[in-house]
Amino acid sequence: MRFGLSRRFFHFLFYISVASCTLKTAGPQIPTFVETSNTTRVNPAPEIVVSTPQRNPTNTTAATASTDSFLVATPTPFDLLRMPVSACDQIRIEGDTTIPDGTVLEPGEVFIKAWKVQNSGKCKWSPDYRLALYQGDALGAPGAINPYFTQPGSIYELIIGTWPPQRFNINPGEIVDLVIILQAPSQPGSYLGTWALINDKGERVEPVFWVSINVVENLDTEHASPWAGEWNINDPYLSSQNLQIRIFEKNTTLFSSFYNTRGEMNLITAWSGKDPFLVNGEYGSPSQPTGNTLVWSMLPGSKDQFQGVNYFGRFTPYPWCGSRPDAPFPDPCLLTLPKED
Repeated sequence: MRFGLSRRFFHFLFYISVASCTLKTAGPQIPTFVETSNTTRVNPAPEIVVSTPQRNPTNTTAATASTDSFLVATPTPFDLLRMPVSACDQIRIEGDTTIPDGTVLEPGEVFIKAWKVQNSGKCKWSPDYRLALYQGDALGAPGAINPYFTQPGSIYELIIGTWPPQRFNINPGEIVDLVIILQAPSQPGSYLGTWALINDKGERVEPVFWVSINVVENLDTEHASPWAGEWNINDPYLSSQNLQIRIFEKNTTLFSSFYNTRGEMNLITAWSGKDPFLVNGEYGSPSQPTGNTLVWSMLPGSKDQFQGVNYFGRFTPYPWCGSRPDAPFPDPCLLTLPKED
Protein backbone atom coordinates (compact mmCIF):
# COMPACT_ATOMS: atom_id res chain seq x y z
CA MET A 1 0.00 0.00 0.00
CA ARG A 2 1.38 3.40 -0.92
CA PHE A 3 1.09 6.36 1.37
CA GLY A 4 3.10 9.47 2.07
CA LEU A 5 0.36 11.90 2.97
CA SER A 6 1.22 15.54 2.37
CA ARG A 7 0.84 18.34 4.85
CA ARG A 8 -2.09 19.50 2.70
CA PHE A 9 -4.12 16.51 3.94
CA PHE A 10 -3.57 17.26 7.61
CA HIS A 11 -4.16 20.92 6.96
CA PHE A 12 -7.59 20.02 5.52
CA LEU A 13 -8.61 18.18 8.69
CA PHE A 14 -8.56 21.46 10.60
CA TYR A 15 -10.77 23.16 8.08
CA ILE A 16 -13.44 20.61 7.30
CA SER A 17 -16.67 22.24 6.24
CA VAL A 18 -20.05 20.93 7.11
CA ALA A 19 -21.29 20.74 4.86
CA SER A 20 -22.17 31.29 -25.10
CA CYS A 21 -24.33 33.03 -25.64
CA THR A 22 -27.64 34.14 -27.20
CA LEU A 23 -28.33 36.00 -30.42
CA LYS A 24 -25.79 38.80 -30.76
CA THR A 25 -25.27 41.63 -33.14
CA ALA A 26 -21.92 40.07 -34.07
CA GLY A 27 -20.45 36.59 -33.91
CA PRO A 28 -21.76 33.21 -35.00
CA GLN A 29 -25.43 32.78 -35.73
CA ILE A 30 -27.36 30.32 -33.65
CA PRO A 31 -27.72 26.99 -35.45
CA THR A 32 -31.06 26.05 -36.98
CA PHE A 33 -32.52 23.24 -34.92
CA VAL A 34 -34.79 20.79 -36.67
CA GLU A 35 -36.92 18.52 -34.54
CA THR A 36 -36.66 14.92 -35.72
CA SER A 37 -37.92 11.56 -34.64
CA ASN A 38 -34.50 10.79 -33.20
CA THR A 39 -34.49 12.17 -29.71
CA THR A 40 -31.58 12.12 -27.32
CA ARG A 41 -31.87 11.85 -23.58
CA VAL A 42 -29.35 12.75 -20.94
CA ASN A 43 -28.79 9.70 -18.80
CA PRO A 44 -29.68 9.06 -16.12
CA ALA A 45 -30.98 12.55 -15.53
CA PRO A 46 -34.33 13.99 -16.51
CA GLU A 47 -36.21 13.00 -19.60
CA ILE A 48 -35.35 16.11 -21.56
CA VAL A 49 -36.46 15.55 -25.12
CA VAL A 50 -33.99 17.10 -27.52
CA SER A 51 -33.14 16.73 -31.16
CA THR A 52 -29.87 16.78 -33.03
CA PRO A 53 -28.99 20.23 -34.39
CA GLN A 54 -28.16 20.71 -38.05
CA ARG A 55 -24.39 21.26 -38.15
CA ASN A 56 -21.77 21.64 -40.86
CA PRO A 57 -20.76 18.01 -41.55
CA THR A 58 -17.45 18.99 -43.10
CA ASN A 59 -15.86 20.81 -40.19
CA THR A 60 -17.71 19.65 -37.10
CA THR A 61 -18.54 16.60 -35.09
CA ALA A 62 -22.26 16.10 -34.56
CA ALA A 63 -23.17 17.21 -31.06
CA THR A 64 -25.24 14.85 -28.97
CA ALA A 65 -26.00 14.50 -25.28
CA SER A 66 -25.11 10.87 -24.90
CA THR A 67 -21.77 9.16 -24.30
CA ASP A 68 -20.03 12.07 -22.61
CA SER A 69 -22.98 13.19 -20.51
CA PHE A 70 -23.03 12.35 -16.83
CA LEU A 71 -25.02 12.24 -14.08
CA VAL A 72 -27.48 12.91 -11.79
CA ALA A 73 -31.15 12.23 -11.17
CA THR A 74 -33.37 15.30 -11.35
CA PRO A 75 -37.02 15.12 -10.39
CA THR A 76 -38.91 16.85 -13.20
CA PRO A 77 -38.82 15.89 -16.89
CA PHE A 78 -38.82 18.82 -19.29
CA ASP A 79 -39.94 18.63 -22.91
CA LEU A 80 -38.26 21.88 -23.85
CA LEU A 81 -39.25 21.88 -27.51
CA ARG A 82 -42.95 21.84 -26.61
CA MET A 83 -42.72 23.79 -23.38
CA PRO A 84 -44.77 27.01 -23.22
CA VAL A 85 -42.78 30.24 -23.30
CA SER A 86 -43.04 32.54 -20.30
CA ALA A 87 -44.83 35.83 -20.92
CA CYS A 88 -43.35 37.39 -17.79
CA ASP A 89 -39.73 36.22 -17.92
CA GLN A 90 -37.01 37.19 -20.34
CA ILE A 91 -33.23 36.86 -20.29
CA ARG A 92 -30.72 39.04 -22.11
CA ILE A 93 -27.21 37.73 -22.74
CA GLU A 94 -24.77 40.58 -22.29
CA GLY A 95 -21.70 38.54 -23.24
CA ASP A 96 -19.35 35.71 -22.34
CA THR A 97 -17.51 36.10 -19.05
CA THR A 98 -15.54 32.93 -19.84
CA ILE A 99 -15.13 30.50 -22.78
CA PRO A 100 -16.00 32.56 -25.85
CA ASP A 101 -17.28 30.67 -28.89
CA GLY A 102 -14.71 28.34 -30.40
CA THR A 103 -12.46 28.08 -27.34
CA VAL A 104 -9.92 25.26 -27.82
CA LEU A 105 -9.81 22.64 -25.04
CA GLU A 106 -8.12 19.30 -24.48
CA PRO A 107 -10.14 16.06 -24.42
CA GLY A 108 -11.75 15.65 -21.00
CA GLU A 109 -10.74 19.11 -19.80
CA VAL A 110 -12.90 20.51 -17.01
CA PHE A 111 -13.90 24.12 -17.61
CA ILE A 112 -16.10 26.88 -16.25
CA LYS A 113 -18.61 28.53 -18.55
CA ALA A 114 -20.04 31.86 -17.41
CA TRP A 115 -22.50 34.07 -19.25
CA LYS A 116 -23.15 37.67 -18.23
CA VAL A 117 -26.93 37.91 -18.23
CA GLN A 118 -29.68 40.36 -17.33
CA ASN A 119 -33.13 39.61 -15.99
CA SER A 120 -34.83 41.65 -18.70
CA GLY A 121 -38.34 40.46 -17.89
CA LYS A 122 -40.94 41.47 -15.32
CA CYS A 123 -40.68 38.53 -12.90
CA LYS A 124 -38.10 37.81 -10.21
CA TRP A 125 -35.99 34.69 -10.73
CA SER A 126 -36.44 32.54 -7.64
CA PRO A 127 -34.50 29.55 -6.26
CA ASP A 128 -37.06 27.29 -8.00
CA TYR A 129 -35.80 28.23 -11.47
CA ARG A 130 -33.78 25.60 -13.34
CA LEU A 131 -31.15 25.57 -16.06
CA ALA A 132 -31.86 22.86 -18.64
CA LEU A 133 -30.25 21.51 -21.78
CA TYR A 134 -32.29 22.63 -24.79
CA GLN A 135 -30.33 21.16 -27.69
CA GLY A 136 -26.98 19.60 -28.45
CA ASP A 137 -24.26 18.28 -26.18
CA ALA A 138 -24.55 18.42 -22.40
CA LEU A 139 -20.75 18.54 -22.02
CA GLY A 140 -20.69 16.47 -18.87
CA ALA A 141 -23.64 18.11 -17.11
CA PRO A 142 -27.02 16.60 -16.27
CA GLY A 143 -29.97 17.67 -18.35
CA ALA A 144 -31.32 19.99 -15.64
CA ILE A 145 -29.50 21.69 -12.77
CA ASN A 146 -29.84 24.56 -10.34
CA PRO A 147 -28.59 27.78 -11.96
CA TYR A 148 -25.62 29.38 -10.22
CA PHE A 149 -26.03 33.16 -10.29
CA THR A 150 -23.35 35.42 -8.85
CA GLN A 151 -21.89 38.90 -9.20
CA PRO A 152 -20.94 39.73 -12.79
CA GLY A 153 -17.36 39.88 -14.03
CA SER A 154 -15.97 37.57 -11.35
CA ILE A 155 -12.82 35.49 -11.75
CA TYR A 156 -13.58 31.75 -11.76
CA GLU A 157 -11.00 29.09 -10.97
CA LEU A 158 -11.23 25.35 -10.47
CA ILE A 159 -10.39 25.89 -6.81
CA ILE A 160 -12.88 25.46 -3.98
CA GLY A 161 -13.33 28.59 -1.91
CA THR A 162 -12.49 31.07 -4.68
CA TRP A 163 -15.95 31.70 -6.12
CA PRO A 164 -18.17 34.60 -5.01
CA PRO A 165 -21.37 33.73 -3.11
CA GLN A 166 -24.31 32.32 -5.00
CA ARG A 167 -27.33 34.56 -5.62
CA PHE A 168 -30.77 32.94 -5.30
CA ASN A 169 -33.19 35.77 -6.15
CA ILE A 170 -32.57 37.94 -9.20
CA ASN A 171 -34.85 40.95 -9.58
CA PRO A 172 -35.94 42.43 -12.92
CA GLY A 173 -33.19 44.60 -14.37
CA GLU A 174 -30.36 43.00 -12.39
CA ILE A 175 -27.22 41.81 -14.19
CA VAL A 176 -25.42 38.70 -12.92
CA ASP A 177 -23.13 35.93 -14.11
CA LEU A 178 -24.75 32.55 -14.83
CA VAL A 179 -22.08 29.90 -14.20
CA ILE A 180 -21.85 26.19 -14.94
CA ILE A 181 -19.05 23.61 -14.66
CA LEU A 182 -18.70 21.52 -17.81
CA GLN A 183 -16.26 19.00 -19.27
CA ALA A 184 -14.97 18.62 -22.80
CA PRO A 185 -15.81 15.32 -24.56
CA SER A 186 -13.10 12.70 -24.92
CA GLN A 187 -13.10 12.81 -28.72
CA PRO A 188 -11.69 15.71 -30.77
CA GLY A 189 -14.21 17.80 -32.69
CA SER A 190 -16.49 20.82 -32.47
CA TYR A 191 -19.27 20.73 -29.89
CA LEU A 192 -22.21 22.97 -29.11
CA GLY A 193 -24.76 22.81 -26.34
CA THR A 194 -27.74 25.14 -26.09
CA TRP A 195 -29.32 25.88 -22.71
CA ALA A 196 -32.52 27.50 -21.47
CA LEU A 197 -33.73 28.89 -18.19
CA ILE A 198 -36.96 27.30 -16.89
CA ASN A 199 -39.16 29.23 -14.48
CA ASP A 200 -41.02 27.91 -11.44
CA LYS A 201 -44.16 27.35 -13.53
CA GLY A 202 -42.41 25.03 -15.98
CA GLU A 203 -42.20 27.68 -18.71
CA ARG A 204 -39.19 28.34 -20.91
CA VAL A 205 -37.49 31.71 -20.62
CA GLU A 206 -36.41 33.08 -23.97
CA PRO A 207 -34.07 33.42 -25.70
CA VAL A 208 -31.91 30.32 -25.39
CA PHE A 209 -28.11 30.59 -25.22
CA TRP A 210 -25.19 28.29 -25.90
CA VAL A 211 -21.60 27.19 -25.30
CA SER A 212 -19.39 26.28 -28.27
CA ILE A 213 -15.97 24.61 -27.97
CA ASN A 214 -13.35 22.92 -30.14
CA VAL A 215 -11.67 19.83 -28.68
CA VAL A 216 -8.15 19.23 -29.96
CA GLU A 217 -6.19 16.09 -29.12
CA ASN A 218 -3.18 16.48 -26.85
CA LEU A 219 -0.31 14.56 -28.43
CA ASP A 220 1.81 14.64 -25.26
CA THR A 221 1.36 11.07 -24.01
CA GLU A 222 4.73 10.90 -22.24
CA HIS A 223 3.20 12.03 -18.97
CA ALA A 224 -0.07 10.13 -19.22
CA SER A 225 -1.81 9.93 -15.86
CA PRO A 226 -2.98 6.63 -14.33
CA TRP A 227 -6.01 8.57 -13.01
CA ALA A 228 -7.21 10.11 -16.27
CA GLY A 229 -10.46 8.87 -17.78
CA GLU A 230 -13.79 7.53 -16.60
CA TRP A 231 -14.53 6.16 -13.13
CA ASN A 232 -17.53 4.93 -11.19
CA ILE A 233 -17.53 6.23 -7.62
CA ASN A 234 -19.83 6.01 -4.65
CA ASP A 235 -21.61 9.23 -3.66
CA PRO A 236 -19.56 11.08 -1.01
CA TYR A 237 -22.76 12.67 0.34
CA LEU A 238 -23.97 9.29 1.59
CA SER A 239 -26.81 8.72 -0.87
CA SER A 240 -27.23 5.23 -2.30
CA GLN A 241 -26.55 6.48 -5.80
CA ASN A 242 -23.25 5.79 -7.53
CA LEU A 243 -21.78 8.48 -9.75
CA GLN A 244 -19.82 8.54 -12.98
CA ILE A 245 -16.96 11.00 -13.29
CA ARG A 246 -14.18 11.64 -15.76
CA ILE A 247 -10.83 12.78 -14.36
CA PHE A 248 -8.61 15.25 -16.19
CA GLU A 249 -5.02 15.77 -15.05
CA LYS A 250 -2.83 18.79 -15.70
CA ASN A 251 0.66 19.10 -14.19
CA THR A 252 0.02 16.55 -11.38
CA THR A 253 -3.31 18.21 -10.48
CA LEU A 254 -6.49 16.17 -10.97
CA PHE A 255 -9.78 17.87 -11.85
CA SER A 256 -13.27 16.46 -12.06
CA SER A 257 -16.81 17.50 -11.22
CA PHE A 258 -20.20 16.04 -10.47
CA TYR A 259 -23.71 17.21 -9.65
CA ASN A 260 -25.40 15.95 -6.51
CA THR A 261 -28.97 14.71 -6.35
CA ARG A 262 -30.22 18.29 -5.91
CA GLY A 263 -28.55 19.40 -9.16
CA GLU A 264 -25.83 21.38 -7.38
CA MET A 265 -22.31 21.72 -8.78
CA ASN A 266 -19.42 19.99 -7.02
CA LEU A 267 -15.75 20.24 -7.89
CA ILE A 268 -13.04 17.64 -7.22
CA THR A 269 -9.42 18.81 -7.07
CA ALA A 270 -6.56 16.54 -5.99
CA TRP A 271 -2.78 16.48 -6.16
CA SER A 272 -0.30 13.67 -6.72
CA GLY A 273 3.26 13.69 -5.43
CA LYS A 274 6.19 11.31 -5.70
CA ASP A 275 3.73 8.42 -5.69
CA PRO A 276 1.49 8.95 -8.76
CA PHE A 277 -0.97 6.32 -7.49
CA LEU A 278 -1.80 8.28 -4.31
CA VAL A 279 -3.61 11.63 -4.29
CA ASN A 280 -4.71 14.04 -1.58
CA GLY A 281 -7.40 16.54 -2.37
CA GLU A 282 -10.74 18.13 -1.67
CA TYR A 283 -14.27 18.27 -3.03
CA GLY A 284 -17.34 20.41 -2.58
CA SER A 285 -19.18 23.43 -3.90
CA PRO A 286 -16.82 25.99 -5.48
CA SER A 287 -18.31 28.71 -3.26
CA GLN A 288 -17.92 26.99 0.11
CA PRO A 289 -15.08 28.40 2.27
CA THR A 290 -12.96 25.26 2.15
CA GLY A 291 -13.29 21.81 0.64
CA ASN A 292 -14.01 18.46 2.22
CA THR A 293 -10.88 16.31 2.47
CA LEU A 294 -10.30 13.23 0.31
CA VAL A 295 -7.49 10.68 -0.02
CA TRP A 296 -7.47 8.14 -2.85
CA SER A 297 -5.00 5.31 -3.39
CA MET A 298 -4.98 2.79 -6.23
CA LEU A 299 -4.82 -0.85 -5.26
CA PRO A 300 -1.30 -2.31 -5.58
CA GLY A 301 -0.79 -3.66 -9.08
CA SER A 302 -4.09 -2.22 -10.35
CA LYS A 303 -4.99 0.87 -12.33
CA ASP A 304 -8.70 -0.05 -12.36
CA GLN A 305 -9.63 0.35 -8.67
CA PHE A 306 -8.88 2.75 -5.86
CA GLN A 307 -9.70 2.85 -2.17
CA GLY A 308 -10.31 6.13 -0.44
CA VAL A 309 -11.62 8.17 2.45
CA ASN A 310 -13.46 11.45 2.68
CA TYR A 311 -14.37 13.74 5.55
CA PHE A 312 -17.75 15.30 4.87
CA GLY A 313 -18.52 17.29 8.02
CA ARG A 314 -17.07 14.58 10.26
CA PHE A 315 -13.78 13.57 11.84
CA THR A 316 -14.47 9.89 11.24
CA PRO A 317 -13.26 8.85 7.78
CA TYR A 318 -15.94 7.63 5.41
CA PRO A 319 -15.20 5.20 2.55
CA TRP A 320 -14.96 6.76 -0.89
CA CYS A 321 -13.71 4.40 -3.57
CA GLY A 322 -13.99 3.89 -7.29
CA SER A 323 -13.42 1.62 -10.26
CA ARG A 324 -13.16 1.78 -14.01
CA PRO A 325 -16.50 1.20 -15.80
CA ASP A 326 -15.69 -2.46 -16.53
CA ALA A 327 -14.29 -3.27 -13.06
CA PRO A 328 -16.02 -3.93 -9.71
CA PHE A 329 -15.66 -1.66 -6.72
CA PRO A 330 -12.79 -2.64 -4.40
CA ASP A 331 -13.64 -4.57 -1.26
CA PRO A 332 -13.12 -3.04 1.22
CA CYS A 333 -13.88 0.41 -0.11
CA LEU A 334 -12.34 2.23 2.86
CA LEU A 335 -8.67 3.16 2.64
CA THR A 336 -6.87 2.40 5.90
CA LEU A 337 -4.72 5.37 6.79
CA PRO A 338 -1.46 4.96 8.72
CA LYS A 339 -1.58 5.91 12.37
CA GLU A 340 0.24 9.03 13.42
CA ASP A 341 3.32 8.59 15.59
